Amino acid sequence: NDNGTIIISNELDLALVGSDSLQNLKAAGMRIIPSDRGGRYFMWMFYDVSNPGKYAISDVRVRKALQQGINSKEMGDAMFGGYGAPYALHMGNPNLYFFDPEKIKVDPFDPEWAKKLIAEAGYPNGFDTRLYDTGGGGIISTINMAVGGYWRKIGVNAQIVAIDYGSVRSKYVPKQLPEVWNSFLLNVSSNEALTFSFVSHYHSTKGVPKNVLMPTTPRLDELIDLVPMTADFEKRKALAL
Repeated sequence: NDNGTIIISNELDLALVGSDSLQNLKAAGMRIIPSDRGGRYFMWMFYDVSNPGKYAISDVRVRKALQQGINSKEMGDAMFGGYGAPYALHMGNPNLYFFDPEKIKVDPFDPEWAKKLIAEAGYPNGFDTRLYDTGGGGIISTINMAVGGYWRKIGVNAQIVAIDYGSVRSKYVPKQLPEVWNSFLLNVSSNEALTFSFVSHYHSTKGVPKNVLMPTTPRLDELIDLVPMTADFEKRKALAL
């Protein structure tokens, strides 16, 4: 009020809540309104792009198998009160102008097919990898444990390594230490700045810091430059897709 006193009335119209509060709030009769502006959990995959055949995850079949070996819907239901959803665009969401649900789809959960892909890639007995865990026992740690469990069922032995983010970052920037290759780092992105330029930054040789190896092609660089310069909306969307 005008004299600076804070008055608590025990009334609330709207509030942002975390997934850990959902069940209690629903039980209390609160209406839950989902939003697609929440964070996105994704995996960094570390492999030496200058030696594409040296590491298991440098094979696109293995990367596809790892995704198909995770039951994202089950995780979303269990960890986010049924409000978590799989997504198929790295650091992106359906709010992006070029998002097309008919073209950008999550591969279905299929552990048997995942096993076949891994064997086809030359790893019939699976392989070992690491999941760097910066969660400190929170939701990121919970997700890492779930992912590790799913992967073990398709023959991938993922050792969970507890570490702080600064330490794991020092392993791939700028030293690119061999110990980091063939491993993963779970991260979470905000949706506040997910524009085409932001997403493309990570896939352009001009945008990515030169001390980080990222796979790219001249055609990809060309498209990243061309999209923002294309005035026609439909043509711009088609190029971005």
